[in-house]
Amino acid sequence: MSSSEAVKLRIVVLDDEPLVLAGVSMLLESLGHQVFQAANGEEVLEALVDGQRFNVGILDLNVRSGRGGQEIVSEVAEIDPDMKLIVTSGYRSDDIMVNCRQFGFQDALPKPFSRNQLSELIDRLFQ
Repeated sequence: MSSSEAVKLRIVVLDDEPLVLAGVSMLLESLGHQVFQAANGEEVLEALVDGQRFNVGILDLNVRSGRGGQEIVSEVAEIDPDMKLIVTSGYRSDDIMVNCRQFGFQDALPKPFSRNQLSELIDRLFQ
């Protein structure tokens, strides 16, 4: 049994595309995780300030309506340094996607991605 199947995680997903947000949430829920959805970085920060804690944050690099993962990564890490942060984007060659650790993320997940890729990445983060 993989670690992501063995342990139900609390995961915040940040994406400004409603279909992507719903799809990623469904994938994570099918893996047994509890998901909090956010359309912009402000919603993620509000949840953290309100005391919610997450094991993982899957943060879209850029969002049109508000701050994306790039803009909130340092604040999220300051509020909850134990949270594993994954940057996601369709811009695979973006410097942050290529060198994600230099920008405060533990890993990067280029879009589009499969359920297996998502599951394997979460497993790696908790090995």
